[in-house]
Amino acid sequence: MTAVKRLLHLQPPADTDDGTSEEEKTTLQRHIEFWDPKGTGVIWPRDVYAGFRRLGFSRAFSTAITPIISGGLSFNTQTSKIPDPRLPVYVERIHLGIHTSDTGSYDAKGHFDSKRFDEVFAQYDIGNKGGLTQEEVKALTRGQREPKDPKGWTGSWIEWNISFHLAARESPDGKLLLYKEDLLGIMDGTLFPKISKEVAEGTWVRHGHLSPGLRRP
Repeated sequence: MTAVKRLLHLQPPADTDDGTSEEEKTTLQRHIEFWDPKGTGVIWPRDVYAGFRRLGFSRAFSTAITPIISGGLSFNTQTSKIPDPRLPVYVERIHLGIHTSDTGSYDAKGHFDSKRFDEVFAQYDIGNKGGLTQEEVKALTRGQREPKDPKGWTGSWIEWNISFHLAARESPDGKLLLYKEDLLGIMDGTLFPKISKEVAEGTWVRHGHLSPGLRRP
């Protein structure tokens, strides 16, 4: 059994409610709670894998992305001085996983900064279309880079490309756009259950090796 498969089959401790009310959660915590469907407050590698599968991503992609996300977030969110090799991600401390070379749409505590989000989106939405093309997403990730920050560059590239391939829709003129309202739904996590429902119902149209499909306009 490969290391990735071992991660996916680890058995977490008994589920417990994290005790955090919906009102107390930050936007960043709500963003990732799709991967914590039982509300335990801990996201394990198998939860990451299952979440991407529910969003319609392939087994191969879900398997590949799981150790990247779990490994990238786990150690920053843990409280123990001895890292847990099972790679749990703690929802309450997810703000500690915010990386550099990002848009700054989440503040240091994980709250949504709508002014900053609007500024960055408007800067790269050429022609005020209400959505970003893939080239504009590429320009955005490059434009937010900080010097000598390859880890931050990589994290931003992964997040924005997954977002585009997950939620981009065809515009009336046939262009693929990541619309602002869909991006906001990704930021606060409200879009994920909607997409998961469409995938389960079979109304999601697949395309490409990375993306689960184009949502019907």
